[in-house]
Order: sequence, then structure tokens, then C-alpha cells
Amino acid sequence: MEKIKLLLKAFYKIPLLIPTWNDTESAIAVYNSNISETTSEDLRKAIKKLYKVKYAYDFNLGRSSIQIALRSFGLRPNDEVILSTYSCKGVIEPIIREKLKPILVDMDDNFNISPKSIEENITNKTKVIIMSHLYGHPAQIDEILSIAKKHKLYVIDDAAQVVGLKYNNKMVGTFGDVGILSFGIGKSLSATGGGMLITNNKDIADIVNLNWLMSIEDKEDRVIPYWKEFYSRKYTAPFYLVINRFKKRKDWKIKKMSPIDCALILLQLNKLDNIIEERRKIAESYFKLLNNIRLILPNNDKGNIFTKYVVIIKSYQDEIQLSRYLRLHRIETETNYKPLHLYPEYSQYKRTSLSRAEVIYNKVLTIPNYKLTLCDRRYVSHTIKQFFMKDEQ
Repeated sequence: MEKIKLLLKAFYKIPLLIPTWNDTESAIAVYNSNISETTSEDLRKAIKKLYKVKYAYDFNLGRSSIQIALRSFGLRPNDEVILSTYSCKGVIEPIIREKLKPILVDMDDNFNISPKSIEENITNKTKVIIMSHLYGHPAQIDEILSIAKKHKLYVIDDAAQVVGLKYNNKMVGTFGDVGILSFGIGKSLSATGGGMLITNNKDIADIVNLNWLMSIEDKEDRVIPYWKEFYSRKYTAPFYLVINRFKKRKDWKIKKMSPIDCALILLQLNKLDNIIEERRKIAESYFKLLNNIRLILPNNDKGNIFTKYVVIIKSYQDEIQLSRYLRLHRIETETNYKPLHLYPEYSQYKRTSLSRAEVIYNKVLTIPNYKLTLCDRRYVSHTIKQFFMKDEQ
């Protein structure tokens, strides 16, 4: 019976993700991509200006950018690349494709890669650290850069989930040898996909540029599925979201970003600060409305841009029940990452204890935090409170 109820409630009143573009911008992007031959060049120029870097290259996916970054370092097969086990498969797969060896390490209290765990896993074969920043909160940048300098390691500054974030008045994504940006649904700037590689290192840029020039442009006809993507999320049509054609596949090909995505991101760049500010305001409301209940709320410091609003629940059972309860009340949620070392195909890349990720991952829940009215925020918060009050009765 509950499954039937969930199906009937599947058209969410409050979806988890809404694209940062609107229907007017999508129409303009389609038009601009058809009449202009410089959208890719214009986007690269705009990103270089925003991030104050010398070189920027657009690719079809964030994981394509990571793969090219690894290729630019001149590594040998089985050289080791350190990354957090609390990551998506799009971070580990490029390492494997380049015939390198991923080494999975633990996460810190903000879901980011742990400097202590990095130190514990460095060997004489370690060459690279992928410093990912999750959910809008910066990793421990100073500590990680200090470790990299001490051991003479490359750093990939993976800013896929923190586009627009500054740390010490410097854009996150510019702290490593290479920076990675991503523009999927739910990011600070969203399109149907796409990634960027940025750097100030000419030697790296020369190799990246060669790979970029050899890549074909992503010319897949996206107009119809593009509109479906926007409206299926705007009106939360789950039957289409399940078969979303923009879902990243394991056998991806490296291409340049599609013109329509370049045009769409360009249109949104001038409202990036407003997008971030809106998310921060919604997060601030949640901190007030969800106070004094059995949840651990995210870190509320000035460095967090809340790309996702992630809460920790005391028990795995509560996480499952709360997620179902919210769905029954037409609020979409997400359970987030399963640590990579818990997948059979990646278990061999665990070297030391990854206990923090193992304890936390199945108690994590993301709740909607974008384009919400105050009424919507109160509805989400009230429903969560109702769940815990019901549980206590």
C-alpha cells in the first residue's frame, strides 16, 4: 500500500533540484547556439576572467576534464592518485581509464577529503591529490596544499560542486595545478552537462590544448530532450527523470562542450552571485526552522555556499523512514554517495581504515534548497518536525 501511495505522490510539490536557468534563457541559448560560432570561445574568455586564470578549456563532462588533467601531468601506469572515498564514480573512473591507481582515503566532518587520511596513504608512488569540495563547503585547502608541497605532489582542485565559491578572496578551483568545474543539474551554474579545465601552468595547458583540439564538438541534438529535462524537473515528472538521457555513462567519450550548454552557462554567469546568495538565504532559514530537533545540520560558516543542504540523521533506520515520510508529503530528497570502497569493483583501492565515511554515509539526507519560497521552506521544516514528533509519541 505504501508503494502505491509513493507512486501517487511522485509528482513532488517540492522537488530536490530545479535548473538555475529559466524557460526564457533556454530559448535564448538554443537560438544563440544556432547563430553563433563563438559560444565556446566566449565561455572560455568569461571563465578566464571570472577565475583570473590564463587558460580555460571546455569539455562535455567534468570527468572528461579530470581525465585530461591527469594526462597532462605525464604520469606512468600505476602511479597513485589520492581521492576521497566519499565521491561520485565520475572522479575515480578517469583515474582507472588513464591506467593509474586510485587510492581511497577518508573524509572529514564536512564530507571533504581528510588531510590526516591523505598523509596516512602517501607512498613513493603517490603523484596526485584530487582535492574535491563537496556540497558547497571548501575542503581544508591550506593543510592539503601543505601536504602536496611537502611531498611534491600535483593537486587537482575539483571545484565541481563549488562553482563561484571564494576562499581567502581567491576562487576555489585555482588552488591546484589544475582546476575542474562542472555544470550539471544542481550545480551553481547548471546546464545539461559540461565541464571546464582551468590552469595557469603553460606546460600543462599545452598538453590540454592539444587534447582539446583533437576532441570533436559535442553536436548531439539536444533541443527536444533539453526542453524535456527542464520541464520534467520544473513539473517533477518522475517517469522521465528515471530515464534521463543526460545521466552520465561509464563509457563516456571525451568531447568539447556542446554549443547549447556553452550558450546557457554564458547567460547565467551574470547571476551567479544571486544564485549563491539565494541558496545561503534558504540555508539560513533552515538553520532557524530546524533548530532543536534530532538532526546534525551542515556547517554554517561564511565559506559555505550550500550547493546542497545536507543533514545527518542519528540512525540509518531514521534516514530511510524520514525519506519515505517526506516523499509521502511530496517532498523530494536524496541519500547521496555510497563510499567508493564499498563497491566491489573499487574495494581493492582501500589501503587504510575509512571509518568516518562508513559511519556517516547511510545517515545523510539532502533536502531541497533552491528556488524555495518562505512558505515552501516552512512546509519542508514543518514536515520534518512532524516526523520526529510522530516518532517520539
